[in-house]
Amino acid sequence: LSSDPHMGFEDSKISKNKWVDNVKDWRIKELPDKDNEATKNILCDITNTSLRIDACERTLLESFLCNYTINLFTCDESILNQIVSPFEIYKTFWKFLTPKIYDCPVPWMNNPVLGAALPAYEIAAKANWLSMQMPLSDSNRKIALSLLKSAKYFTQPILPAKIKLKEPKSVQRRLLESCYMGQMVAKASYIFLRKLLEPKLQAGEDELEEYVDAFTRDLYEITLQSQISPIGCWPFVIVGAAATKKEHHEYLVWRLNNFAKAQNSKALFSVIAYLRSVWGEDINGHKIEDGPGLDALLD
Repeated sequence: LSSDPHMGFEDSKISKNKWVDNVKDWRIKELPDKDNEATKNILCDITNTSLRIDACERTLLESFLCNYTINLFTCDESILNQIVSPFEIYKTFWKFLTPKIYDCPVPWMNNPVLGAALPAYEIAAKANWLSMQMPLSDSNRKIALSLLKSAKYFTQPILPAKIKLKEPKSVQRRLLESCYMGQMVAKASYIFLRKLLEPKLQAGEDELEEYVDAFTRDLYEITLQSQISPIGCWPFVIVGAAATKKEHHEYLVWRLNNFAKAQNSKALFSVIAYLRSVWGEDINGHKIEDGPGLDALLD
């Protein structure tokens, strides 16, 4: 298990075939019928019976879920019969993710890696799984539509009044940054699911532009030294592929560069290289060709 929650983006060229070997250990003997997943309970029920684990185990589990989710995006359909689907993974592990580890001011402080973004990462994982089964079957389209709705109406947690009165500003800032990252992952999931449902969809479409704008507004609320930035690789890739405006390109690269330096993260630097190729730019940001844009997400 990698301690880096974004090991899937270590190389500057992201390939969906490159990480197959990394997921071989997640094999199971039998998988549920992928075309008959129940659509009425697409996301896990947080009221389900939970089991208590310690802080170290919780950290390892969330790190695995983050790695697993990102690696699904970098794989292709050849691994579908070799790994457990996120519908099973999150259903199995959710009971370990809901109990309190400590008596924290807000529930998501008990999520050491994903914070308030945990529910959004579940949507992302399932979207990544569906992306390996293109074109979508009728049953998978129903699942994708349900996930799309969940992403669209993803609700950012609100800080209780007592937090604003009792906790120092630095603590409030970290809590809010986790909430904004959850929103960013949800927005990226929405864009990706729209592409899965409408394979001919191209960057520049009005609603996509609105989502890119909203993503950058959320991003603005996250400080350059934020500890939540390492889990932002996947949403940066998705939203970056949908971005068409030069100012968005420059801002995303500037934020990624500063996050990468602050966290000493090779993965975040590699996302910059990936986006440059998606936009058809050289390493200095100069346009050299027409990049694949949103189509790169299905490559």
